[in-house]
Amino acid sequence: LLLVVLNIGIKLHHLCSDDPSEQQKEEFLQEIEQMKLLGAHQNIVSLVGCCTLQDPKFLVIEYVPFGDLLHWLRRRRREVRNFSNEIFK
Repeated sequence: LLLVVLNIGIKLHHLCSDDPSEQQKEEFLQEIEQMKLLGAHQNIVSLVGCCTLQDPKFLVIEYVPFGDLLHWLRRRRREVRNFSNEIFK
């Protein structure tokens, strides 16, 4: 018996709004297709799985403990600025 424990995140397409538009649905499916094409890479959030055959449609991705890059950089703006100033003196 092999037991694998994964930290995952789940993105549901209907959480964007109560009644997602056709464009929102299509964009969500495109996001899934893009992640499938990217495959696994150490610097990109990995696709674990997805469900597109029934509602609610969802995307299962690798858990990112520090959130997305944009918010991480914004929270650490001063640290990043000081670090880059030291490097590029």
